[in-house]
Amino acid sequence: MVLNLQAGFVKYYRESVDNYNIPIKQAIYNPRGSTTYVKITLVDQGSLGFTFGDGTTEKTLSVGANSSITAGETLVPSTTPTETMKDHITLKIEYFKNSNYSGKFGEDTVQYQINYYIQNQDGSWTSSQYPNEDDIIYDQWTSNSFNVSANAGIVGIKGVLKLTHGGATTIYVQEVPGIVSDIAAQMKSYTSGYSYSSRYYYMTAYQYLKKVSDGNPPGNVIFAGIIKYDSGDNGKVSAGFSGVGDVLLISSSGGIGKFILYPSMFQQYIKEQGSRYVGSYSEYSIDVVFTIDGLIAFNPLP
Repeated sequence: MVLNLQAGFVKYYRESVDNYNIPIKQAIYNPRGSTTYVKITLVDQGSLGFTFGDGTTEKTLSVGANSSITAGETLVPSTTPTETMKDHITLKIEYFKNSNYSGKFGEDTVQYQINYYIQNQDGSWTSSQYPNEDDIIYDQWTSNSFNVSANAGIVGIKGVLKLTHGGATTIYVQEVPGIVSDIAAQMKSYTSGYSYSSRYYYMTAYQYLKKVSDGNPPGNVIFAGIIKYDSGDNGKVSAGFSGVGDVLLISSSGGIGKFILYPSMFQQYIKEQGSRYVGSYSEYSIDVVFTIDGLIAFNPLP
């Protein structure tokens, strides 16, 4: 079987990064009644000369009988990209019956397109290879995009994608100094009620990425942004995939993180959560205040 996947890296102009590494994950299921031994080989390192995080091009692991594992690896480029570009790598995954890696009974091939999006000083994402920004950007949001009524869909500036709310109420608060832009949007997710018994109460709010045209997830986009957890009641902010979980989680007040969500069959989201212990016969509210900046959905590079 040959599987074609997308991965990406986003570098905002005002952002400092330590490396240009690409995290990837492979889910491997073993339906056999005995352990399967797996060898993962980077057979095509691409033009940037990718290796695994330890500098090798081969990994071995085992999967127990009738079980599955998720193998996480880091792809490290030998050459640092300097502008928006794409590269390709190929993994060969081989399956063996024996611990000495003999008795091979199957193999798969995974081909990744690696998309590097590197922002220029003027705010554009174009490069010598991609002079047309419409080839690069599917949709994006500015601070003004978020200044809408409570729980209204937040439509990107191209009018193609929107963030739709789920769960608790989410409202626009104000413009604040940006993290990677001049100005960012500060938001608040909250719930309130009346407690008849002493217990914990919880708040969860989502912003789901969907197409304006039909309300479905866009599927083949790389969704990225910066989120900051400003304040809240035992709060945390995160980004990830429905049915899979969080890729980025921030639970410390003032914490800042960047998320990059690869194309997936699962719904991409930003999420806020909070909780409070409330006494009997008391009104309560649970708030989480957060900042969104640099929100953008990229096309896989053509």
